[in-house]
Order: sequence, then structure tokens, then C-alpha cells
Amino acid sequence: MTHGYNAVSSSYHALTSQLTRRFRSGYSAQMAYTFSRSIDTDSEPFGGGAGELQGSMEVNNLRLDRGLSAFDAPHRLTGTFIWEVPFFRQASGVTAALLGGWQVNGILAIQSGFPFTVTTSEDYNLDGVFTDRPNAIVAIERNVGGSNPSQYLDGVFGGIDNWTTLFRPAPAGSTPLLGRNTFRGPNYASIDGSLFKEFRLAKVSNENLRIQFRTEFFNLTNRVNLRNVSNSLGTFNATTQRWSNVNFGRSVSAFEGRQIQFALKVLF
Repeated sequence: MTHGYNAVSSSYHALTSQLTRRFRSGYSAQMAYTFSRSIDTDSEPFGGGAGELQGSMEVNNLRLDRGLSAFDAPHRLTGTFIWEVPFFRQASGVTAALLGGWQVNGILAIQSGFPFTVTTSEDYNLDGVFTDRPNAIVAIERNVGGSNPSQYLDGVFGGIDNWTTLFRPAPAGSTPLLGRNTFRGPNYASIDGSLFKEFRLAKVSNENLRIQFRTEFFNLTNRVNLRNVSNSLGTFNATTQRWSNVNFGRSVSAFEGRQIQFALKVLF
């Protein structure tokens, strides 16, 4: 049986800035930056998205789960632009029909990675929930993987032999000491773009009939944007002194690569 209730708390603080170039002389642009921090005791109390599937450590003491929100991204930079290509504007005939009147648009998004919580498949506090956090026995850098994607592919906590030097099981009946969302996953960056042109069909109809041709690019540079790492250590084998999840600390999936689509739109 799953029990949920509105008892969580949260706080959000941010500094935002924006630079805008209004549309003039055929182009406009806008840049925006946000520096923020979001803290709560549970980001999705009735669901459980990425990093929130472990539930509360102690239902009678939710402050043990106070930490960064699952969606916290301290740095986010976005930009957009529209450019009406000036070439062949004064042309006529076939040249104007094919080469004039094109428009280029772009969207840039760069942000910090989302936090994640290291969990196990053990129940140290004996509450019947087998997703308790371990004890961290040494100080570990929050940005364990840095900005290098290969670090997340290889494992941000090193190899399996290294994990026991970082994390140990908590004694039975005790509350583990590692906090919630104490580490941060891979960052994200993407550029989307579009190119389109309208063809007027005045000779076909008395109405303002147009056909718009569009080419749209998503993740134009085909950057590998990794999803968050596998965050469970699994179970601990006291004989071998090893944790069981061989994928712990590794990103095993990514967001979509480059996508290109073409479209025709009839406007009237």
C-alpha cells in the first residue's frame, strides 16, 4: 500500500537576467541567464520521477530528506534569434522565387545537470522500504563527473572495487548518514534551428494563398546529452565486500540525437 500526503516543504531563489535585441533590419535576438537553487524534502511526493523513486528515508522526520530538488539546475542559459536572410531580396523572377525571402531561426539551451541520490536495495532502518541510502565514509565532490561525458559513461565513482572505499552499509536499525540529491549528473546543451520560406500562389487563387516550406533541426550539432546515472548500489555482499549493481554511477542512456524534419504548410 502506498501512502502519500502534502507535508513536504520547498524553497526557490533565483537571479535572472535578459538581453533583448528587438526585431529591426531583418533580425532579432534574445539571451537569458538564470542562476538559481531549489531545495525541498520531496520533488514528486505523489509520483516519483528521476532521482525520487526511493521515497522518504523516515516518514516521521522528513527533514532528513531536505536537499536539492530533483529538477534543480543552478545555471541555465538560453538564446533565440530570427534572421530574415537579406540576399536576393531585390531579385525577380525565378531567382526571387527560389532564393529570396528565406528566414533562419535558432534556439540555444545550456544548463547544469540534475542532482541524483545514491541509494541501495537494502532496508537499514527496518521500515520495510528497500531503497535506503548508504553511509558515505569519505568526503566526495558533489560534481563527481565534471563536464566530461566520458566520465559518466565509464562511471563517476570509479570501478566496482572503489565503491566500498566510498560507501558502506549502515548498521541495522540505524538511519543512514548520506543526504538526498547530494551529487549532480551530466550537463545539457543543445542547438535547434529552422529554415523556412513562403511561396505565394497569387495566380492560382484570388485568396492570399501561400505554401510554407520548413526544414527543422533538433540537436543540430548532434551532441551526446547523457541522462542521469544509475544511482543504486544494489545489495552489499559481506563475503566479497562488493556492491551488486555493475552499472552504478554510469549513464546508460541519452537524450535524442540530431533529428531533421521537413514540412509543407498551406496558408490561406
